[in-house]
Amino acid sequence: MDNTVADILKQLETLSVEESLEIYVPSINKQVKFKRLTLKQQKELLKTSIDENLIKLSFNILMNSIIAENIIDPIDTNSFYTIDRTAIAVAIRAKSLDNKYKSPSDKEIDLNGLVNLYPTITLDRSKLKTDIADTNFTVSLGAPTLNVDKELSTYALNRIKSSPNNDIKVIVGELVIYELVKFIKHIKIQDKEINFNSLTIKERITVAENLPSTVTNKIFDYVKQFRDIEISYAKIDDTVIDIDGNFFTV
Repeated sequence: MDNTVADILKQLETLSVEESLEIYVPSINKQVKFKRLTLKQQKELLKTSIDENLIKLSFNILMNSIIAENIIDPIDTNSFYTIDRTAIAVAIRAKSLDNKYKSPSDKEIDLNGLVNLYPTITLDRSKLKTDIADTNFTVSLGAPTLNVDKELSTYALNRIKSSPNNDIKVIVGELVIYELVKFIKHIKIQDKEINFNSLTIKERITVAENLPSTVTNKIFDYVKQFRDIEISYAKIDDTVIDIDGNFFTV
């Protein structure tokens, strides 16, 4: 008797678990099992390189979903950080598709060499959170989780898509605010305290837009420090790999 499509899909699912990948996740300092990238997922990733103009929101949202879909070990990926997304994306590309990557300058890079370095990169956990104090403010900052990143990125993408003129200057201005909001966890202003996660996205943005520059400048300094940590998982020798939809072209 011929197998049905459902039978074949079930078998493919079984094989995807049996032939799983071991991928190092920096924030939990351990190897985690993931299913390999499917052709459908690769196709969707490639589409994000066409969908976007100067931004990687679609890619980041999709990559967050793929991480959640492909993980095998019983771990909540919502608590992973965006640094984990970078490391996982590189490892999935290297182990599911091709470990050879050609940079824009035509330099060929062995991604396995980069992936093998991950466990040796010291992640200073003290830099994953900090408090910024000003005269009347205390702002608690923290590395954005995939859950927060997906929530803000989805909101930002919908706002940009609904913008009538799709003005690049407006888009860049919006993205700056969303980037800042991702890192704010808690604000204390004199005797008033706000847990940022308890607010709607619109409320978070409104509060952030009204913070004084003396505070926001310090927040952006922290954001830069965090992004530098993130880049360390996409850098080999003097080459920084741009992790976007084009990265999954082989």
